[in-house]
Amino acid sequence: MASTYEDKLNFIASIYCSVRRIAFKKDVSWETILAQVAQETGWGEKILVGTNNIFNIKADSRWKGPKSKHLVWEDKPNGKRVQEYHDFRNYKDLEEAIEDRVKFLEENQRYHKFFSNGVRGIFEREAQALEDAGYATHKEKNKATGSFELVYADKLVEVFRGPSMRKAIARGESNGQCTIVNAVFLDDDNSKEINKEVEILIDGNIKITKVTDSNAIIKGIVVKPNGTISFKKDNIIVPAKIPSAKAPLNIKITKASTPIADKLDQHNGTPSTRQTPVQNSKQTQTSIQAPNTDKSLASFKIKFLENDTNKSIENFSYGIFYKNKMKEHVGDSRGEEQVRAEPGSKITIYVKDFSGKLNQKIEEFNVQENVLKIIKIPIREIKVLIMNHSSTKAMENYHIISEYRGSKKNKYTKNDGTIILKGLAGFGVKLTIPSGQVVLPETYFDNKVLFYKRALFEKYEKPTLAKPTQTPPLKTDGEIVVSKNKTAPISQNDVRGNNGHPIKLVSKEGTFEVETYLDTTKALASNLSYEIVYKGQSRVHISGSTGRKLHKCEINEEISIKYKSGNKILIEKYTVIENMSPIKIYITKSKGGFNKAIFAQTLKANSTAKSRGLCAMYVRLAFEAAGGKVNPRPGSAYQYVKVMQDNGFREVDKDGYTPQIGDIYIIDRFGSHVHGHISGYNGSQWISDFRQNGINIYRGRPTISYRIFRSYD
Repeated sequence: MASTYEDKLNFIASIYCSVRRIAFKKDVSWETILAQVAQETGWGEKILVGTNNIFNIKADSRWKGPKSKHLVWEDKPNGKRVQEYHDFRNYKDLEEAIEDRVKFLEENQRYHKFFSNGVRGIFEREAQALEDAGYATHKEKNKATGSFELVYADKLVEVFRGPSMRKAIARGESNGQCTIVNAVFLDDDNSKEINKEVEILIDGNIKITKVTDSNAIIKGIVVKPNGTISFKKDNIIVPAKIPSAKAPLNIKITKASTPIADKLDQHNGTPSTRQTPVQNSKQTQTSIQAPNTDKSLASFKIKFLENDTNKSIENFSYGIFYKNKMKEHVGDSRGEEQVRAEPGSKITIYVKDFSGKLNQKIEEFNVQENVLKIIKIPIREIKVLIMNHSSTKAMENYHIISEYRGSKKNKYTKNDGTIILKGLAGFGVKLTIPSGQVVLPETYFDNKVLFYKRALFEKYEKPTLAKPTQTPPLKTDGEIVVSKNKTAPISQNDVRGNNGHPIKLVSKEGTFEVETYLDTTKALASNLSYEIVYKGQSRVHISGSTGRKLHKCEINEEISIKYKSGNKILIEKYTVIENMSPIKIYITKSKGGFNKAIFAQTLKANSTAKSRGLCAMYVRLAFEAAGGKVNPRPGSAYQYVKVMQDNGFREVDKDGYTPQIGDIYIIDRFGSHVHGHISGYNGSQWISDFRQNGINIYRGRPTISYRIFRSYD
């Protein structure tokens, strides 16, 4: 039975809300989708029987869902039309078909132009991109040239601009199935917040991140009748109750006065009694205020005490791991802080580890209302071995100055060259010698790193002094003269030429060799990983087939070697000298888990200087090589968030963030970047399928939204 004109209008009206909702979520033009539906189905009259396939998408080898065979017309290059049998995709309903239409375009490289900047979200340009990619093969004869030309884009524009589509849209807006909201964002002084990232929670279960346009507006938010929206920006959450409306609503969002909890989905858009509801008017401009408190959160106090003296620890820096996020906190002068969180939820307290990161776990507990939680910070102990500059002799009875919690104390090494240090977990200690040379840079007491081996930097032990009555000329062989009354070590300004001006010291390159031994057998072993820190840059290495590896370094420069021995992380520091003896380290071989060294090396080995658009694939290869599990394999980079969580990676707070080897960051899809982005840190730079200059790889976009994950194995 043929459809009537009213049937056709009602068909478009029935899918209007679904089209708007999916288009808003995917950042594509809803006009293009509606025009395609009308064009492909004859306004709902020509849908392949039993398929719900309103875009006539064929089922090729990539389609794993249900399909059915149908006889359809096909246009050939010579302009002739023939009938052929083809398999077409089947869907359970029309909304699934609309969702799959966007996914189909995303997954096909031929439609990359559709999602490019300047095209995505603009109706006419999207239509032309579909035609250029060969979405439809229908051609018509150009009367002027006599040639057959594709006309798909013109057909879509013609359908959408016609009076029938305007009637169908008006019917869709007024049928009460959804409300369309346009929100403008203003600052306290009513200035427009342009290019502002806003997190939106719609009807309590749909979370989307958007960026305001050049007019500070986010358009086309689709809400259920009498639904809710919560907006989060700058850690401020503004919830709104949206009434049912027969036309799009325009609302004004101003900065709320009260910061709310970190999690947007705690609010579910529920308005407070102080809110002004949005009125049912097409041009209403309403300022929505945030509530002052969240009654769903329990308030409790944390107090930190020294474990040995029970004294409070003032201005103590620590971390709270809550709902898969780490955030740094600082106690007050009484060692206390008032905290709010969901009742019964789990909170874990961390302090700084040996490297200064909030990775040292202290205590874990469940939240209770109005409870004073006492946390005693334990005492840790570390041993430091002081060696001479060539690491051949232990410095017995050697004078050392320790700096801990603002006070200095004189100490002396034992006969074996060691010194025992005790302090509160998470606090730093620094060792120097009377001349001011740093023997141990500030290092935090930790339960993992219990031993340090340090070599002195004894430079210019017997300097040559210039005569006070004359300044010798600078010799051609580069000899330098030490200025009068100066003793080692020499600063740059102590080295002068015959004109009295400082001469730049030229660094001399040297080498040092690392020998890796299995700590269990004491035998040389290959494929053991260790980390070298040189001039502030950290890099992971794997010993060669002989168990030895040669490294380059400037003479008299300091290097640190970090490796695992038993259940400890050992750090040894050396000053590189000429003809230096091999450095021997005894390493515990990894027994599984995520091998950050392998991850870093594989990333770098597979990388190129420029992007190939394959970030997810190459990070996955490195991830799997390092022992990570990826099953099933996501098709897009942004989908690797679940992979991180499944492999025990934890999200890292970006406040004060410093990258560590093995860290992985993920950018959600936005704009034309439909797959997002993923990259790993190899100890010196971020690498995806190419070697990046930093985290933000997008030109012309000053800020991006991303999440960082880390393995704490």
